[in-house]
Amino acid sequence: MEQIKGAEPLENERREKFCQEYIADPKLSITEAGKKAGYEQRQNAWDVYKSQEVQDRIEYLKLQRMEDLRLDQYYVVNNLKTIVERAIELDELTPAIRANELLGKHLGMFSDKVQHMHSGKVEVKQLADDDLDKRIKELEEKVMQNDKRGEA
Repeated sequence: MEQIKGAEPLENERREKFCQEYIADPKLSITEAGKKAGYEQRQNAWDVYKSQEVQDRIEYLKLQRMEDLRLDQYYVVNNLKTIVERAIELDELTPAIRANELLGKHLGMFSDKVQHMHSGKVEVKQLADDDLDKRIKELEEKVMQNDKRGEA
């Protein structure tokens, strides 16, 4: 029978502590989890976080906690629906939305990471100065024809 990835505690106790601290932190702070696990330098915590065994363990622990708390994506979306349907006072709205955001992050629904995809190439049409001047004049005339300001 195949073992589920991350189901067993990590042999390295410090890495296991890191995983436990990471999922216990509502903000999922790698730096804070690293400090609590005894990694003095921020980079060390990031290096640990990026390792596959730690990723597997964190994912497993998150799933276990969600199961224990009976949380899933439906729960988060339903909460958001309730917030929208109810007339919640403004002072209650911000914490309610923030709580759902944190739950969603734990469920992997939301991410702070943004991917930028660009080829790195920008094509600029090369125009001779005379051609550019001509094009600018055409556009100015077009704008002036459509400008109805000043007419009664």
